[in-house]
Amino acid sequence: MNKTTMNLKGFYPFTKVKNIFLFFIVLQTQAQAMNTINFTGTWQLDLKASDSIDSLLKAQGKSRFERRIANSMEVTQNISHQQNSISIKMSSRAVDETHVFVLNKQWHPLNTARMGTISAQSYYAEGNHGAIITEMKIQANGKPALLSSTRTLSQDGNSMFLDLLLRLHDGSQYSSRRVFTRL
Repeated sequence: MNKTTMNLKGFYPFTKVKNIFLFFIVLQTQAQAMNTINFTGTWQLDLKASDSIDSLLKAQGKSRFERRIANSMEVTQNISHQQNSISIKMSSRAVDETHVFVLNKQWHPLNTARMGTISAQSYYAEGNHGAIITEMKIQANGKPALLSSTRTLSQDGNSMFLDLLLRLHDGSQYSSRRVFTRL
């Protein structure tokens, strides 16, 4: 080895600095991924591409009439998505309400027209920063239940997928996928 070069192999401080540097690159990459996914826009429910929500509504004790209307109703969602929150204005013949969710994985009270006041939390999915999960503690047939919705975007960003999962107190589960198209 000549006098101007130094073998850093096994040199502990250098290895520690290298690991810290790699850690910050990973954090920056994750932050950039969260910044590139954005649900902001106006979205129209595509009834033909969507699953029926009949089983979810039936499990919640909704009447056949309510279920039939909900399965055929045109729904528009106007979404404003910032880094730490998402505002969703849902419009249909039956509902016209706006909810703001803080993306911090903490439970907050949420006033809804259809279910009254419930508890809800929203957050970015771990390992998938292109997804936002919202969980709501609701009542299904008078018993506690958890309704989860996971929002993701298609590769081209022109479709939004809303995957719903209802978990009842007895352990039974019902799921459905709703597909929205960007207007």
